[in-house]
Amino acid sequence: MSDAFRRVIVSKLIEILTENNVYNLDNVNKMIKLEDTIFKENNNVYKYKDTIRHYYNNLNPNGYVQNKNFLNVFLQQNVSVRDVLRMSPQQIFPERWTDVVKKLSVIQKESMFYTVKSDVESMLKCGKCKQKKVEYTELQTRSADEPMTKFCYCSNCGFRWKM
Repeated sequence: MSDAFRRVIVSKLIEILTENNVYNLDNVNKMIKLEDTIFKENNNVYKYKDTIRHYYNNLNPNGYVQNKNFLNVFLQQNVSVRDVLRMSPQQIFPERWTDVVKKLSVIQKESMFYTVKSDVESMLKCGKCKQKKVEYTELQTRSADEPMTKFCYCSNCGFRWKM
């Protein structure tokens, strides 16, 4: 990777500081350190460009990502460049990820259980009262190549078992 290309990247990062009225020597040095650390940690040109693009788009509050808070987080005195590079996407842009994480957890909870409730007789028979008024919930408790575990409940006598 040429030094000229890296200088262009640094100038783009410093341009973010100018556009957001936070241009000072400490902030410029932090941007230079960010680019240098990314360069040293990514020996692959494509990985370097991808990582730079990721941080540039998140640091630029007016960019297409619209992350309004990350530049301020990055420029805080107690946050190091290494800390920033170790942040997860949820930490970099929590506003965007909050809804996604909530929706994902709901989907996971819904897909984790499959409950069969029925007023009619089921195919399962209670081992205690011998009635066929059994409700069951299926849950994947073992590896994916094993069958799901059925957690059974007899609505007649209240007996519970798994199979």
